Amino acid sequence: MTFILKFLYFFCQALTMAVVARVVLSWFSSQPSNFLARFIFAITEPLLWPVRKVIPRVWVFDLAPMIVVLLLQAIIVFVL
Repeated sequence: MTFILKFLYFFCQALTMAVVARVVLSWFSSQPSNFLARFIFAITEPLLWPVRKVIPRVWVFDLAPMIVVLLLQAIIVFVL
């Protein structure tokens, strides 16, 4: 059982880091051929898309990454 909890902990941490990396990548123009940028976008888009459907952008700010990071950290703190 502890293996599963540790795996979920590290999985949530990795997803949190991926979302933060996506935010940082969004500040710069990335090339469509960049493998790392495409990989990060492919990992994080399934997490961000449902949140974006519920919470729209506020002016030019996209709040979806912040909400996803807060949800992932809440899972770590309260569930694991």
